Amino acid sequence: MSEKDKIDWAADANVEHLCGSILAADVRNNDDLGFPLGGEGGDAVAVIRALAAERESLRSKLAEAERERDEAKNNILAWSDAHADMEASRDAALAELAKLRAEAEWRLISEAPQKASLFGSDVLLANAKQVTVGHPTRFDKDKFTMISGKYTPPTHFRPLPSPPKDPAHD
Repeated sequence: MSEKDKIDWAADANVEHLCGSILAADVRNNDDLGFPLGGEGGDAVAVIRALAAERESLRSKLAEAERERDEAKNNILAWSDAHADMEASRDAALAELAKLRAEAEWRLISEAPQKASLFGSDVLLANAKQVTVGHPTRFDKDKFTMISGKYTPPTHFRPLPSPPKDPAHD
């Protein structure tokens, strides 16, 4: 017999001993218990055993309810973590979008790079009549060399976009 069984047996025996006569008296006066009373005037031991069985059933139901509660709590915690991850991803995507939008905006020509370098200083140049690619001249900080088209003073610029990626080389 396991330790738990010994404790349950002792508890049942103690309840039967202490409460037997009281239960027997109560059972005789109550027809709505939902289990057979047996014999004349009821059988207190049978009533106690039925109550003990009901107690075990309720303990089992309680244990199942506690497992379901714990599972629901874990699901909520997992959802909360996933929600936080999604919010962080969303915030990073919004920051990247804001950066890309800022890079794609036309800016006043006064904000354009003032020094030419061999590579990387080409920009899109625009005025009300044309859009072209150009770069600052080496000698005059207010002049731009147009790569194509007739020179008309630009009013706005924006950086060139990155070239498309070649999937074969990624």
